[in-house]
Amino acid sequence: MTRRRLALSAAVPLFLAGILLSTARAGQVKKTEAPAMKVFDLHCDTVYQGVKKGWDLKGSKGAVDIPKMRKGNVTAQTFALWTPQAGTWAFLRKLNKKFESWMKDYGGDIELAVTGDEIDDIASRGKIAAVLSVEGLSPLGGDLEKIQVLHGWGVRIL
Repeated sequence: MTRRRLALSAAVPLFLAGILLSTARAGQVKKTEAPAMKVFDLHCDTVYQGVKKGWDLKGSKGAVDIPKMRKGNVTAQTFALWTPQAGTWAFLRKLNKKFESWMKDYGGDIELAVTGDEIDDIASRGKIAAVLSVEGLSPLGGDLEKIQVLHGWGVRIL
């Protein structure tokens, strides 16, 4: 899909939502109660910010934390383990340790999911499903065996 098509595919629903919202505000449409839309956010750099700036998943200056996810009706959130260009395997491990500590500390609110069924199960229990990804593979240093290590951490998106 070209960038233009991708941009249009993202813009059209937002445009239509804007029309519906402005029409409803104008009193032309009866307000009805509808189930809240479930959100699956496919990327955030919150783990990096947690390591570099000390931000916490329970509340931070960043765009993603548990209170903001709850307010935004986030069902699932993908957390990217991202390192700068010259990122090292040691720094990637440090990011994963931060992510693991959040899953342990805030297990009542959020839980790692490695399958679609687990996302559904976690959401059905009122928790946020956390999906783990790695953005950029330079920290692997060409060692494909490290992909198995990432899999063991719960990484499902590279």
